[in-house]
Amino acid sequence: MARKEMIGQVCVFALLIASLFSVFGCEAAGIGTTIRLEGVSMYLDGKLVSGLPSQKADIILKVPLSEISISHTGSETMIKLKPGDASITVKPDGVVINGVDAQKIKIEWHDTGQSK
Repeated sequence: MARKEMIGQVCVFALLIASLFSVFGCEAAGIGTTIRLEGVSMYLDGKLVSGLPSQKADIILKVPLSEISISHTGSETMIKLKPGDASITVKPDGVVINGVDAQKIKIEWHDTGQSK
């Protein structure tokens, strides 16, 4: 009888975890996804920004994610992240990130090869 009770408890625990994911999403459960945009150049008004640690950087987004959809129109690629309304638009003149909390965005500069 004790074995049947233990199996029942394991099933209840598994259902509780599944309910947590479905009701509150990945962020509430403490689970997120890292999205990495590699080798991005920084432009402002169509001109390469000078004075940065490097001309290339990786942009890292730490976001909750249950679904990602990618569409392409002309020269633009739109990446939509769900849950929420976050989106990443990749255009010939740059990358636009909307709907992502600034504290969830990290920039890693590429090594310039120069010793300091």
